[in-house]
Amino acid sequence: MNEVTRRDFVKATAAIGMLAMWPKAALAAEKPKAPKAPGKSAIVKDQMLISKSPDKYPQVRYLVLKGTDREIGYSLAELAKRELDTKLPKYAAPVYGQARRLYLQHNFPALWERSRGVAAAFGLSEDDNHYDTSALVFGMGSLACSAVYFPAHTTTNGHALVCRNNDFYIVSAAQLFGKPERPQDLKLYEYLVINALHPAKGNAALQLGSFDLLNLPTDGVNQHGLYAAGFTDQQAAQASFPIAGGSDSGLCVTQLLSLLMNKCRSVQEAKLAILQQHLYFTVEPAHYLLADTSGDVAAFEIDAKSGKYIFVDGVKGKPFIITNHALHLYPTPASFPQVNPKIAYNTFNRYRKLEQALGAHQGKWSVEDCFQIMAQVYGNAMDKEEAGTFLPYPLRTLYTLVMDLTDPQVTIKFYLRDGTKEKDAKTANLVFSDPFNIKLKSS
Repeated sequence: MNEVTRRDFVKATAAIGMLAMWPKAALAAEKPKAPKAPGKSAIVKDQMLISKSPDKYPQVRYLVLKGTDREIGYSLAELAKRELDTKLPKYAAPVYGQARRLYLQHNFPALWERSRGVAAAFGLSEDDNHYDTSALVFGMGSLACSAVYFPAHTTTNGHALVCRNNDFYIVSAAQLFGKPERPQDLKLYEYLVINALHPAKGNAALQLGSFDLLNLPTDGVNQHGLYAAGFTDQQAAQASFPIAGGSDSGLCVTQLLSLLMNKCRSVQEAKLAILQQHLYFTVEPAHYLLADTSGDVAAFEIDAKSGKYIFVDGVKGKPFIITNHALHLYPTPASFPQVNPKIAYNTFNRYRKLEQALGAHQGKWSVEDCFQIMAQVYGNAMDKEEAGTFLPYPLRTLYTLVMDLTDPQVTIKFYLRDGTKEKDAKTANLVFSDPFNIKLKSS
């Protein structure tokens, strides 16, 4: 052994000896530790509006949460583990987890903090790059629906209102995707949640929906009267990512509602926030309705060919209709393709029917008027021919609502079951619950 090699060997041996004598606690500190659980639960109210029952399709839960974002994330994760058997999906590789964490820290700090709470609930370190803690997925769902926005001067109570149906198939996600079903599998939208969120930082908001307890994706209104909702967009690029995990990068479009509710006060602020995001589709591609109390209203869409973010603005002060086709491609009935008028659920036929109902109405619009116009476009079909879709499953309107933007609250009725079948009708009448009214109270 020459002198240089001998000298290196002595140095290496000394270093190993020092490492062996290093306190074990110091070595342990090098390993990432799971964060401690928050000191208190953020859930201050937990109420089942509709309990599980053989004669009722959904279970509907109403939660009021107050606290830090980390406490909110931890509390929802504990509930998701206990009640919904939620598991965290894995990323395809750690680099995706690290990039997602950095993205949320910069673009959506509130969701980053909530994901820290989720990590604590699942016993993970905050810098874990293997599991996606930005969503609490259960079941599955999509956003095939119709809506109309009414500015304040067109309504009887002088409030800006949105009426909306949420329609989808009444089968399980496994059946929808051709996979084996398990007895415990939920049907789509069989478990619905309304969250009244009062975070220590950011806007208070009402959000409702299914399939991601951390980011309820279908409808929301915040304390400033900003409303946002997602709808299937049949002309957008096809979805190719799971809701969470995998090779996801940026923000899932179903998480967009949470960002807008937390950070924005108006349609203009929502547009600016959207243009700073990298968004990806999951389950089905979607476009968004954005509306506020000032009369501003717009659809946000992503063009399938170019990937450009496009806003289709409504005429300020006038009602605005959205269904399931891209408004930047088909802005008016004059631009619509020819479709069979007998297929009532076709997106273009629903738009036409809503436009005709708006034109025929005399006077201002009440909450009950809003429910009645949405009853004209209920989703109620037994097969793909009736629904005008490509999937051979029964489709129903799973809830119908009127959202008040001026005095933030929702009045909502839930589909319970099929009722009687009229003579010569292909489908039975839909039976809905009595309306529930939930107001976003000041914290």
